Amino acid sequence: MPLICRIWTETQSFSRRDPAVLHVSVENTTGQDINITGIEVRLSRVDRSDQEVLHGTQRTYWSWIDPETKLPLKITFNARKGELSRPEKKLTLHAKRSVEFVVDLAKFEWTDELSSTAPPTGSFYGVVREGAYTLSLSLNALASGGHPKFESNQVSVEIHGASK
Repeated sequence: MPLICRIWTETQSFSRRDPAVLHVSVENTTGQDINITGIEVRLSRVDRSDQEVLHGTQRTYWSWIDPETKLPLKITFNARKGELSRPEKKLTLHAKRSVEFVVDLAKFEWTDELSSTAPPTGSFYGVVREGAYTLSLSLNALASGGHPKFESNQVSVEIHGASK
């Protein structure tokens, strides 16, 4: 795998008013530079009800990290086109190099994947419901082989004191 992405948290439990710290390490194992053009953060609910499974309504929330600044990336909604868009940003990860950074997920705007065409966004503890989740990253990249997507490992976390 050309890009290896590892994530970890300082705690398995995130509580309202506390930081939700995520550590990220991305390694380029190839002999060529790779441009990372997007870093999507996903929280997928683990403790879903039978109704959620039956109706395919498992809660998943997402946000984006700006690959250049490692800060929240602003997602906009174009009402005329009925689509979401994000600014074009990139991080060039040179051959055989790695980068590590830390983000506070509580400072990001989050979207509920089950929302309609204009998903509402809001603060981490305002949008994400309490419960058990699997946290992961998905990296979009530009390499000589095209536009591959690379997935991180998954981390189990509990959210407390969030929206109900």
